[in-house]
Amino acid sequence: MLYSVILISGFVACGLSVEQSTKHDTYERIRSDLMKRSVSVQKYPPELDCTDDRPFRMSYNLLLIDVLDVDQINQLMSILAFVQIEWSQNDLSWNSTEYDNIESVILDSSTIWVPTLHILVGSKDSHLYEMNKKLVVSSSGLVRTQARNYITFRCKIDFNKYPFDSQTCSFGIYKENLMMAKNDVKPTCRRSSASNKDYITEGEWETLDYFCQTFQDENHKKYPRYSFVVRRRRVYYVITVVFPMVLTSVMIPLVFLIPTKTGEKISYLVTMFTSTAIFLSYISTVMPRSLSDTPYLAVLLMEVLCEGLCAMLATLWVVNKPDSVQFSVPKSLTKAGNSKVINENQKDTTTGDPLVSLESRTSLKVDHQLRIKQVDRILFICFTSVEFIFLCFLFFSTGWIN
Repeated sequence: MLYSVILISGFVACGLSVEQSTKHDTYERIRSDLMKRSVSVQKYPPELDCTDDRPFRMSYNLLLIDVLDVDQINQLMSILAFVQIEWSQNDLSWNSTEYDNIESVILDSSTIWVPTLHILVGSKDSHLYEMNKKLVVSSSGLVRTQARNYITFRCKIDFNKYPFDSQTCSFGIYKENLMMAKNDVKPTCRRSSASNKDYITEGEWETLDYFCQTFQDENHKKYPRYSFVVRRRRVYYVITVVFPMVLTSVMIPLVFLIPTKTGEKISYLVTMFTSTAIFLSYISTVMPRSLSDTPYLAVLLMEVLCEGLCAMLATLWVVNKPDSVQFSVPKSLTKAGNSKVINENQKDTTTGDPLVSLESRTSLKVDHQLRIKQVDRILFICFTSVEFIFLCFLFFSTGWIN
């Protein structure tokens, strides 16, 4: 009984081995037959067999994986995408029933004709697309290649709403046409059905949408163009740029609440100007020199600078105001003081009060300090009101925050 089981198992294993060997031989026979065909030997382009009624068809399929980087200075976008390209080549078809129902084989790209593709990275710039060296050929003559590619292309960055901006960038895939055959291009794009957040680190940009369209050039040749809509993640910039700049703008009117006698008004404003210079240096490093419009962030910075300049002029006027008090004593009070006293130490015999002229000068200084304080309060209210109106208009009426 044991020998029978062993014998049966041996026959089954031999049968499976023979069947597997037959499959391998058939697979190699398909590859050999395809390599012997003239379309493979001479690498004839399939466009030779195309007519007006039967144009050459190519299908492009792009799966966006992630937006890797957006170079704001050089205005370039880099993405990681899965690109699949298909075209029909009827001379490479076979009857699968004659080859053990094998529907597809893998061929090297150097053995048959492959299209020459270019990535249109700008209006006039392009670079050669590196195709996968392995091609999948089906029994119907459909040739398919797929690869994961890093693609870098030009992207015109709009800085008007920086850092609350969204950008739309696009690139095209263009086939080099050496034959005067009509091409039927079918670009398609799809999203990943599985979540890849566990494998991809979130960068500065968030992908909102991407889509594809078919464009036609001046020679009436069609090519697919893929567009990507991305939005900047703004939390970092709000914390490090926008909020400190708004806080600096709000702190400038506080200079009018500092008492004049402390002598700290000018040093306070100098500190504000120093912090504003740091923001100016930062903006100059993140924005290109080819700006055509003024960004809202630059408008906020210029407002802070103008506000600081006006506060400095008003503070200088307030600080220098007490210097004129010694010249503002009325002549009537001066004459009255000179007729009653001779020197500063003399006092009234009835009341023991100081000289009338000293009382008058002291009273005038106190009144002047009260007027200076009142002017400071008025300037503080004016600057704060103007600043509040400007910030409300900038953030809520211009559409900067969307």
